[in-house]
Formats: sequence, structure tokens, C-alpha cells
Amino acid sequence: MPPFFRNPWTFILLMACATVAVAGAADPTPEEIKEGERLFRDVYGKEYDRVGKGKAALPADRVAFGKKLWDAACDSRSNPGLFRVLLNKSLPLTLADPIGYPTAIKIRRTQLTEGKERPEQLAALAAVLDRAARAEKPEQRAKYGAELVEVYREAADACYDLGRDADAVTFWGKAKAAAGAHLPPAVAAPLVKEIATDQAECESHRKHAADLKRFTQALQDRADDPKANLGMGLLLLRDGKEAAAAKHLALATVPDLKTAGELLTAQPVPFVKVGDAFRSAGENVAGERALLLGWARRCYEAALASDPRHPDAARLKLLIKELPSLRSFTPTGIVAVLDEEKSVADALGKSEGVAKILWSGNGYAGSGCLEVRSGVPKQAEQRGGAVEGWKFALAEWPNPGEYRYLRFAIRVTDGTHAFVNFGRVTYTVGKSDLNSRAAFSVAEKVPDTWLVVTRDLVLDVGESFPLSELRVGTDGAVQIDAVYLGRTRRELGRYYPKPLERK
Repeated sequence: MPPFFRNPWTFILLMACATVAVAGAADPTPEEIKEGERLFRDVYGKEYDRVGKGKAALPADRVAFGKKLWDAACDSRSNPGLFRVLLNKSLPLTLADPIGYPTAIKIRRTQLTEGKERPEQLAALAAVLDRAARAEKPEQRAKYGAELVEVYREAADACYDLGRDADAVTFWGKAKAAAGAHLPPAVAAPLVKEIATDQAECESHRKHAADLKRFTQALQDRADDPKANLGMGLLLLRDGKEAAAAKHLALATVPDLKTAGELLTAQPVPFVKVGDAFRSAGENVAGERALLLGWARRCYEAALASDPRHPDAARLKLLIKELPSLRSFTPTGIVAVLDEEKSVADALGKSEGVAKILWSGNGYAGSGCLEVRSGVPKQAEQRGGAVEGWKFALAEWPNPGEYRYLRFAIRVTDGTHAFVNFGRVTYTVGKSDLNSRAAFSVAEKVPDTWLVVTRDLVLDVGESFPLSELRVGTDGAVQIDAVYLGRTRRELGRYYPKPLERK
């Protein structure tokens, strides 16, 4: 008998959850929270009064009860009100004794949301991690200390993005202090230097914004100003807006960048001309060589994919072999597992038109994206399995070459629902009949524009596991792009591709 059926009260909770939409943990309404409180009192009221509030209860008993409520919360994600209540009730119980700190950390991670409140939520998570680190012996503090530093750094980045510069400086200071307090000196010293680099990069971002404003004004005064076009082109490259960048680079006539002004005038996007502009720029601008040549190769690949009989195919194939791949310039803390790779489309199905890389210029972060269509109109179909080359190790405490966080972009162009499965965990959009503890709704309505999803894979699944599979299901058509893994949310946020600039 499954464990959750051995306790009749837990079974009652699950039946209550079954009366609402499954596979989601959306923000609850006041009415849903009130109903969640009622269910909690009916099922756990007496035990909560005795163990949770009782002065005679032992810390170990409170932690055990807190873990019990946490497990119930994991089984109640489909009822937002009850899920919120169980999380709030379980957190203080798990903090009653150090043995409960690992569960408290999971609860705080689960409570993280996107938006203006995220820095404060990260600070609350950091407070639990700090308690957990201080409760450990000095030689065992590193695992909590390392995550504590990353959480403070992510909070600083979040504050910076929100324009809260003073708070960002405070969090960077806390990150440095945490590194010194909980990490060995040999580990802390280079980390403190990295944090100082973060602060310097933010200053660089301010300069970037000022330069962008300056070049924009210069181009308004004189559209063909070569120096302004060169500066604007390089700024746009750093923002991932390669097509717009190439147009400015093509107009730059200073000695270090010589490209013809008549480039990039054809429609749709002339991949070969854009690629030639990038290659010419890469051969003449030393500081941006790797990035520019990588974009040149991407453009040539797109040209052949959109027109296999391209009149210049022989030259393009030769250049693709010679030029470096963009993936080789990805920071070591993240990895692109799906970004316009044809092998992934092949793994999802061999049928014509069912799964393919669509080169329409409408990808999230580039010209192409993975598109999966149902073979039978208006009927849900699932395709996929193991993907060649996918052997990504996931871990709660990632070492180099291991990852924890997932980010991808998704949109539905036809149909009422879709899902993406990565082996042991599934993420759904729209109305879905999936009912599983490892199925999570990321959007109640199907997104017709690109939706970026970020998930903690270890927290969602409950344990480490290897990621080697991809399955996609839909009753219409769904597009997926820019699937990345990262060791920390902060690294994903910093290096994840920027959305393609639209006109």
C-alpha cells in the first residue's frame, strides 16, 4: 500500500485536493486560504495544538510533525490554499531543532516567487541557511555556506535589477561576510574576488546604459555616424540582439571594422549577409572575436536549415566547420541542453512535420526553435524519449559539471494545453489532466507569447537524478527554445540568452 494511503487523514486531504485543478501551486485567493485553514484544522488541528503549540512538546517531536506537514504539502500542490497553509505551519516547526533545518531550507526554497518580493524571500532563505551552517561543525559548514553565499549574491542581483542599488550593496557585503564565516580560506578568497567582480560588472552595466543612451542620441543626430554605429553594434551584441547589432556593424567604417553599408537590407532576415557581417567584424575586432565568429556560424547554419539547396551551400558548409560554436563560449556554470539542435527534434519523432527545428526568425533568443505538433488535430499526443548526448548530472550541491536549476522558453501556437517532461518531472501549460506529485503547472492559460520558466529540479523531484530524456505533449502545436541548466539560479539569470529583438 502506498505510504500516503496508510494514514486516513492524509487520504482525506488528497481527496480534497482532487476537487480542484491538478498539478499547480498558483497564488491562492483569500477564499482558498480560508478553505485551506479549515481543512488543516479538520485533519491536523488536535495534533497541531498538542505538538505545534504545546509547551511540553520536545523539539524533536515538533520537527517530526513539521516534516509530516511538509510531506502533506508536497502532495497538496493542486490545492493552492491548503498548500500555502501547510507550508506556513510546517516552517516554524522544522526550525525547532537543527535536525529540521534541511527541511526548512526546502520550504523556504518552495516559497520563492518572481517579482518585487524576491529579495526579501531570498533573505529569509539565507537566514535559515545561516542557522544551518552555524549548527554544523566547522569542517561541515561548507555545503550550507556555499549556497548561502550564492543566495546573497542572487538577492543582490535581484535588487540591482529592481533599481535598489543600496540594498544590492548590502547583500554583496553579506555575501562576503558569509564566505569568510562559513567557507575555508582557500575557497573564500577567490569567491570574495568574484563578488567584487559582480559589483564592478554592475557598475559596467550602468556605463552600458549610459553608452546606449549616448550612442542612441548620436545616431538620431546622424544615422550613418560610423563610430556611433560601431559602439551601438557592440552594445547590442552583448545584449544578445544579433540581428540589430549586425545592421549597425555593417555601417561602421572605422579601420577596425570594415563591412559594406548595403548589407542587411533584404527581407526576410538574410542569414548569409548577417553571417558575413559578423565574420568580417570578428576578424577585425579582437576583443569580440569569439562571440562574433560564433554568431557568424549560427547564421550560416540557419541559412542552410532554411534552404538546403542554397546556391552558396558549399562555402557555408566549409565555414561552419572552421568557425567556433557559440556553445563553447557558454560560462562553465551553465549549459545549453537545447538551443536549435536538430538531434533533439530527431529524438522526438521521425514523422514529417511532427517535431522539427523551425527557422522562422521567431525563436525566443534566435532565429530557430523546436516545434512539436500533434499528428492528429485536436488530440493530445506525446512524443520523445532518451536524447543522444543528454547525460546531465543533477545534484542538490552541484560540483563542476553538475547542475540543479532549469530554465526554458515555451509558447503554444495552437491547442489548449501542452507539457514538457524531463524524465522524472513534468511542467504543464493550459488545462491538463496530468495528476502527479512530479507534475507542475507553470501557466493556467496557454502562453501565445514566449513564457520563460525557471525551476529547481532537485526541489521539484525531491532528489538528485540524471537528466537524459525529453518528452513533449500537446493537442495542437507547441514551441520550445533556449533550454539551459545551471548550478545556481543566479548564474542562469546572468547568462541566459536575452529575448530576440522584435520590430
